[in-house]
Amino acid sequence: MVALFKKHVARKFHRLLAYTVAFLLFWLSLSGVLLNHTEDLKLNDVKIQQPWLLEWYQIDTPKIQQTFQLNKDWVIQTLQAIYWNESALPFRGNIHSIVQNDEFVFIMLSNDLTLLTSSGDLIEQIPLPAALRDQKATIPSNLAFFKQDNQVIVATKNSQAWQISDDFTQLIPAQVDNKANWIELPPISSQAAPKDIQKHLMDTFDSPLTLEKIILELHNGYFFGKIGPWLVDLASLLFVLMVLSGIRLHLKK
Repeated sequence: MVALFKKHVARKFHRLLAYTVAFLLFWLSLSGVLLNHTEDLKLNDVKIQQPWLLEWYQIDTPKIQQTFQLNKDWVIQTLQAIYWNESALPFRGNIHSIVQNDEFVFIMLSNDLTLLTSSGDLIEQIPLPAALRDQKATIPSNLAFFKQDNQVIVATKNSQAWQISDDFTQLIPAQVDNKANWIELPPISSQAAPKDIQKHLMDTFDSPLTLEKIILELHNGYFFGKIGPWLVDLASLLFVLMVLSGIRLHLKK
Protein backbone atom coordinates (compact mmCIF):
# COMPACT_ATOMS: atom_id res chain seq x y z
CA MET A 1 0.00 0.00 0.00
CA VAL A 2 2.77 2.39 0.97
CA ALA A 3 4.71 1.43 -2.14
CA LEU A 4 1.69 2.16 -4.35
CA PHE A 5 1.19 5.54 -2.66
CA LYS A 6 4.85 6.45 -3.17
CA LYS A 7 4.63 5.40 -6.81
CA HIS A 8 1.50 7.53 -7.28
CA VAL A 9 3.22 10.57 -5.74
CA ALA A 10 6.31 9.96 -7.87
CA ARG A 11 4.19 9.85 -11.03
CA LYS A 12 2.40 13.09 -10.11
CA PHE A 13 5.74 14.74 -9.37
CA HIS A 14 7.12 13.54 -12.70
CA ARG A 15 4.02 14.82 -14.53
CA LEU A 16 4.34 18.24 -12.88
CA LEU A 17 8.00 18.40 -13.84
CA ALA A 18 7.10 17.40 -17.39
CA TYR A 19 4.51 20.19 -17.76
CA THR A 20 6.87 22.78 -16.29
CA VAL A 21 9.81 21.74 -18.43
CA ALA A 22 7.61 21.47 -21.54
CA PHE A 23 6.46 25.07 -21.10
CA LEU A 24 10.02 26.32 -20.54
CA LEU A 25 11.37 24.37 -23.50
CA PHE A 26 8.52 25.63 -25.67
CA TRP A 27 9.34 29.24 -24.77
CA LEU A 28 13.11 28.83 -25.18
CA SER A 29 12.59 27.16 -28.56
CA LEU A 30 10.10 29.76 -29.78
CA SER A 31 12.15 32.74 -28.58
CA GLY A 32 15.28 31.17 -30.08
CA VAL A 33 13.61 30.87 -33.48
CA LEU A 34 12.36 34.47 -33.28
CA LEU A 35 15.82 35.77 -32.35
CA ASN A 36 17.40 33.85 -35.23
CA HIS A 37 15.12 35.75 -37.63
CA THR A 38 15.06 39.13 -35.87
CA GLU A 39 16.08 41.04 -39.02
CA ASP A 40 13.51 39.31 -41.21
CA LEU A 41 10.78 39.89 -38.63
CA LYS A 42 12.05 43.46 -37.94
CA LEU A 43 11.76 42.89 -34.19
CA ASN A 44 14.15 45.78 -33.54
CA ASP A 45 11.74 48.15 -35.31
CA VAL A 46 8.83 47.34 -33.00
CA LYS A 47 8.90 50.02 -30.30
CA ILE A 48 7.41 49.12 -26.93
CA GLN A 49 5.32 51.90 -25.39
CA GLN A 50 3.37 50.12 -22.67
CA PRO A 51 3.87 52.26 -19.52
CA TRP A 52 4.34 49.29 -17.15
CA LEU A 53 7.08 47.77 -19.34
CA LEU A 54 8.84 51.11 -19.68
CA GLU A 55 8.64 51.54 -15.92
CA TRP A 56 10.05 48.00 -15.45
CA TYR A 57 13.08 49.06 -17.52
CA GLN A 58 13.23 52.41 -15.66
CA ILE A 59 12.61 54.38 -18.85
CA ASP A 60 11.02 57.78 -18.29
CA THR A 61 7.92 58.38 -20.37
CA PRO A 62 6.87 61.88 -21.46
CA LYS A 63 4.84 62.77 -18.38
CA ILE A 64 3.38 66.26 -18.65
CA GLN A 65 4.61 68.71 -16.01
CA GLN A 66 3.12 71.97 -17.29
CA THR A 67 0.79 72.90 -20.13
CA PHE A 68 0.06 76.37 -21.52
CA GLN A 69 -2.61 77.18 -24.09
CA LEU A 70 -1.79 79.88 -26.64
CA ASN A 71 -4.97 80.46 -28.62
CA LYS A 72 -5.25 77.17 -30.57
CA ASP A 73 -1.70 75.99 -29.81
CA TRP A 74 -0.17 74.32 -26.77
CA VAL A 75 3.23 74.61 -25.12
CA ILE A 76 3.86 71.41 -23.17
CA GLN A 77 6.71 70.77 -20.75
CA THR A 78 7.68 67.20 -19.94
CA LEU A 79 10.68 65.80 -18.12
CA GLN A 80 12.41 65.11 -21.44
CA ALA A 81 11.49 68.06 -23.65
CA ILE A 82 9.33 71.09 -24.34
CA TYR A 83 6.76 70.68 -27.13
CA TRP A 84 4.88 73.02 -29.40
CA ASN A 85 1.76 70.95 -29.88
CA GLU A 86 3.17 67.54 -30.92
CA SER A 87 6.60 68.79 -32.08
CA ALA A 88 9.58 68.87 -29.70
CA LEU A 89 11.24 72.29 -29.53
CA PRO A 90 15.07 72.49 -29.88
CA PHE A 91 15.65 73.46 -26.25
CA ARG A 92 14.92 72.14 -22.77
CA GLY A 93 14.44 73.61 -19.32
CA ASN A 94 11.96 74.49 -16.64
CA ILE A 95 9.36 77.01 -17.78
CA HIS A 96 8.97 79.85 -15.28
CA SER A 97 6.52 81.96 -17.26
CA ILE A 98 5.11 82.49 -20.76
CA VAL A 99 3.68 85.61 -22.38
CA GLN A 100 2.80 86.49 -25.94
CA ASN A 101 2.05 89.50 -28.08
CA ASP A 102 0.80 89.72 -31.64
CA GLU A 103 4.07 88.50 -33.16
CA PHE A 104 6.08 86.57 -30.60
CA VAL A 105 5.93 84.10 -27.74
CA PHE A 106 8.32 84.70 -24.83
CA ILE A 107 9.29 81.71 -22.65
CA MET A 108 11.24 82.47 -19.48
CA LEU A 109 13.50 79.56 -18.56
CA SER A 110 16.04 79.26 -15.74
CA ASN A 111 18.98 80.69 -17.69
CA ASP A 112 17.56 82.32 -20.78
CA LEU A 113 14.61 84.05 -22.37
CA THR A 114 13.47 82.10 -25.42
CA LEU A 115 11.74 83.85 -28.31
CA LEU A 116 9.41 81.98 -30.66
CA THR A 117 7.28 83.11 -33.55
CA SER A 118 3.52 82.89 -33.12
CA SER A 119 3.68 79.60 -35.03
CA GLY A 120 6.28 78.05 -32.71
CA ASP A 121 9.52 78.58 -34.69
CA LEU A 122 12.60 79.36 -32.60
CA ILE A 123 14.01 82.86 -33.10
CA GLU A 124 16.63 83.18 -30.37
CA GLN A 125 17.59 82.24 -26.84
CA ILE A 126 18.77 85.29 -24.92
CA PRO A 127 21.02 84.66 -21.89
CA LEU A 128 19.60 86.15 -18.69
CA PRO A 129 21.56 88.78 -16.77
CA ALA A 130 22.87 87.70 -13.36
CA ALA A 131 20.02 89.45 -11.53
CA LEU A 132 17.46 87.25 -13.32
CA ARG A 133 19.22 83.92 -12.83
CA ASP A 134 17.86 83.65 -9.30
CA GLN A 135 15.06 81.07 -9.45
CA LYS A 136 12.72 83.28 -7.42
CA ALA A 137 13.29 86.32 -9.65
CA THR A 138 11.75 84.72 -12.73
CA ILE A 139 8.49 83.40 -11.29
CA PRO A 140 5.39 85.32 -12.47
CA SER A 141 4.75 86.88 -9.04
CA ASN A 142 8.17 88.58 -9.10
CA LEU A 143 8.53 89.27 -12.81
CA ALA A 144 6.42 90.94 -15.46
CA PHE A 145 6.59 91.60 -19.19
CA PHE A 146 5.60 94.95 -20.67
CA LYS A 147 5.49 96.54 -24.07
CA GLN A 148 6.17 100.13 -25.02
CA ASP A 149 5.82 101.06 -28.65
CA ASN A 150 7.71 98.22 -30.40
CA GLN A 151 9.85 97.32 -27.40
CA VAL A 152 9.34 94.40 -25.01
CA ILE A 153 10.53 95.04 -21.47
CA VAL A 154 11.18 92.59 -18.65
CA ALA A 155 10.89 94.10 -15.17
CA THR A 156 11.18 92.82 -11.61
CA LYS A 157 9.35 93.94 -8.49
CA ASN A 158 12.43 95.79 -7.25
CA SER A 159 12.24 98.10 -10.29
CA GLN A 160 15.01 96.52 -12.32
CA ALA A 161 14.17 96.39 -16.01
CA TRP A 162 15.65 95.18 -19.29
CA GLN A 163 14.55 95.53 -22.87
CA ILE A 164 15.21 93.10 -25.70
CA SER A 165 17.81 94.41 -28.14
CA ASP A 166 16.83 95.09 -31.75
CA ASP A 167 18.78 92.04 -32.95
CA PHE A 168 17.14 89.78 -30.31
CA THR A 169 20.50 88.69 -28.86
CA GLN A 170 20.62 90.32 -25.42
CA LEU A 171 18.70 92.02 -22.63
CA ILE A 172 19.75 95.64 -22.23
CA PRO A 173 19.14 97.59 -18.97
CA ALA A 174 16.12 99.87 -19.41
CA GLN A 175 15.00 103.05 -17.66
CA VAL A 176 11.92 102.80 -15.49
CA ASP A 177 11.16 106.54 -15.39
CA ASN A 178 8.39 106.24 -17.96
CA LYS A 179 6.89 103.05 -16.51
CA ALA A 180 3.46 104.67 -16.57
CA ASN A 181 3.46 104.29 -20.35
CA TRP A 182 4.19 100.57 -20.24
CA ILE A 183 1.44 98.10 -21.09
CA GLU A 184 1.68 94.80 -19.24
CA LEU A 185 1.57 91.53 -21.14
CA PRO A 186 -0.42 89.11 -18.96
CA PRO A 187 1.30 85.80 -18.15
CA ILE A 188 -0.34 82.63 -19.44
CA SER A 189 -1.32 80.30 -16.64
CA SER A 190 -0.51 76.61 -16.65
CA GLN A 191 -3.56 74.38 -16.88
CA ALA A 192 -4.50 70.74 -17.05
CA ALA A 193 -3.66 69.13 -20.37
CA PRO A 194 -6.41 67.50 -22.42
CA LYS A 195 -6.23 63.70 -22.41
CA ASP A 196 -5.67 63.54 -26.15
CA ILE A 197 -2.42 65.51 -25.77
CA GLN A 198 -0.99 63.01 -23.28
CA LYS A 199 -2.10 60.14 -25.54
CA HIS A 200 -0.53 61.77 -28.58
CA LEU A 201 2.77 62.29 -26.75
CA MET A 202 2.83 58.60 -25.85
CA ASP A 203 1.94 57.58 -29.42
CA THR A 204 4.83 59.65 -30.83
CA PHE A 205 7.29 58.78 -28.04
CA ASP A 206 10.48 57.32 -29.55
CA SER A 207 10.85 54.48 -27.09
CA PRO A 208 14.36 52.97 -26.78
CA LEU A 209 12.76 49.66 -25.76
CA THR A 210 12.19 47.20 -28.60
CA LEU A 211 10.43 43.86 -28.95
CA GLU A 212 13.78 42.24 -29.81
CA LYS A 213 15.28 43.34 -26.48
CA ILE A 214 12.34 41.96 -24.49
CA ILE A 215 12.37 38.59 -26.29
CA LEU A 216 16.16 38.35 -25.86
CA GLU A 217 15.98 39.11 -22.15
CA LEU A 218 13.11 36.68 -21.64
CA HIS A 219 15.15 34.07 -23.52
CA ASN A 220 18.26 34.50 -21.36
CA GLY A 221 16.41 35.40 -18.16
CA TYR A 222 17.74 38.93 -17.74
CA PHE A 223 14.20 40.29 -17.98
CA PHE A 224 13.79 39.25 -14.33
CA GLY A 225 16.98 40.95 -13.18
CA LYS A 226 19.94 39.26 -11.54
CA ILE A 227 17.86 36.22 -10.59
CA GLY A 228 16.83 35.67 -14.23
CA PRO A 229 19.84 33.62 -15.40
CA TRP A 230 19.42 31.44 -12.31
CA LEU A 231 15.84 30.73 -13.39
CA VAL A 232 17.08 29.62 -16.81
CA ASP A 233 19.64 27.38 -15.10
CA LEU A 234 16.86 26.04 -12.89
CA ALA A 235 14.90 25.10 -16.01
CA SER A 236 17.89 23.07 -17.20
CA LEU A 237 18.14 21.35 -13.82
CA LEU A 238 14.41 20.59 -13.90
CA PHE A 239 14.87 18.97 -17.29
CA VAL A 240 17.68 16.78 -15.92
CA LEU A 241 15.54 15.95 -12.89
CA MET A 242 12.61 15.02 -15.13
CA VAL A 243 14.82 12.65 -17.15
CA LEU A 244 16.14 11.01 -13.99
CA SER A 245 12.60 10.76 -12.58
CA GLY A 246 11.39 9.13 -15.79
CA ILE A 247 14.25 6.61 -15.76
CA ARG A 248 13.54 5.79 -12.12
CA LEU A 249 9.84 5.20 -12.82
CA HIS A 250 10.67 3.05 -15.83
CA LEU A 251 13.08 0.87 -13.84
CA LYS A 252 10.50 0.34 -11.11
CA LYS A 253 7.84 -1.01 -13.48
